[in-house]
Amino acid sequence: MKLKLMIDKQIVEIDISEDATVEDLRNAAADSKEVAATRIRLIFKAQILTKNEKLKDLNIKENDNIIVSIKKVLFFVLL
Repeated sequence: MKLKLMIDKQIVEIDISEDATVEDLRNAAADSKEVAATRIRLIFKAQILTKNEKLKDLNIKENDNIIVSIKKVLFFVLL
């Protein structure tokens, strides 16, 4: 199925299986933006998705919109 990911004010279409998990979708989103999957947060219908859930169990269907939030990385320098 095709899903629309809203990343940084851009829409990216991803083709993924209905049996895929949230972790699979997170990895696909990370690949499309070239960031680590651990920095990706997925939001669907105002809920943050957890990694062990299947997309079909969450009632995510063809052409649904998923918001992708990329966590910022903070660097500290000790002198």
